[in-house]
Amino acid sequence: MSSTTNYVTNIILQIICWSSLFFVTLVTLMPLLPSKHRYLIELSNAFQPHLMWLGIVCSLFILLKTLIAKPSKSTLLFLPLWIITGLLIFQTQQEFKRIKAPPPRSIPAEDQLSILLHNVWRYADEWEPTFSLLENNTSDLVALQEVDTRFLKRLEANYQLLENYPYRAASVNDELMLLSKLPINRVRYHPVARRNDYVFMVLEAEITKGTHTFRVLVVHPPHPTTPIQHIEQQVILDEINKVVNSSNLPTIIAGDFNSTKYSPLLQKFVKRSRLKNAESVAPHEGTFPSQVPAFLRIDLDHILLKGAIKPKTFKVLPPTQSDHIPVRATLYFKD
Repeated sequence: MSSTTNYVTNIILQIICWSSLFFVTLVTLMPLLPSKHRYLIELSNAFQPHLMWLGIVCSLFILLKTLIAKPSKSTLLFLPLWIITGLLIFQTQQEFKRIKAPPPRSIPAEDQLSILLHNVWRYADEWEPTFSLLENNTSDLVALQEVDTRFLKRLEANYQLLENYPYRAASVNDELMLLSKLPINRVRYHPVARRNDYVFMVLEAEITKGTHTFRVLVVHPPHPTTPIQHIEQQVILDEINKVVNSSNLPTIIAGDFNSTKYSPLLQKFVKRSRLKNAESVAPHEGTFPSQVPAFLRIDLDHILLKGAIKPKTFKVLPPTQSDHIPVRATLYFKD
């Protein structure tokens, strides 16, 4: 009975592992899909870190089982599996190398800048955790998405928060908002796309801190999970790219991009605009959805940088009531 149970268990484990590897391989080959199915690539790339680890674990399990059972034949019979395992481990190592050395510690305070980014979730019943976060926050800037009229009314009644952030800009139609402790020199609103009555905007603010003048762009592109939305996000990112490249000032682009850093669309946008992700100084950590364990989350919220402004620290903060988790970055100016 024991041997039969072991046999059945081994068969089940083998089926699970081979099925998982097949799925990982299928996802790897998705870039070869015709353009009309490219939205599937966006979906699969959202879970790239999870798939890499799943592939490595399943590959090593099968290889070890084979080495123990048939050591003389395992090398040749499972050569493709050895190659897949090696490639997955190499790709994972490349992800670890993505974390750069921290910047020098001796950066003057006047050359540093901090920003908090948070999608507050328009469907929340109440925002007490978010307002508690904002009231105790020391960041120079706060970029918010999905700020509806209910949130605005709550904000207007919070005198402590308004005193901490006396300068504000908001695009109510697209539910974007920027809170600032620093004076805002100029605000511009760029419509980049329309869906029925909803207009996707880019909120642009020009700000000065000491001798440094820079721009902050708050954005919120749609998720590219259907063929139409995939095209829509591509168009919107192209339009945001035009706004990014319309000035030579150091620029911060902050928002819920609804795409992970592995997304081909976002990677193309980052490359075309010559941007740097502030997350490059921190280990990979997801921000969505907040309701699941940390290792299952994906990173949709990004702080991207252009020009003479670099990342010093990047941190994913504790969850609030939102389905997104807030992030905070410390930046510094470097000529």
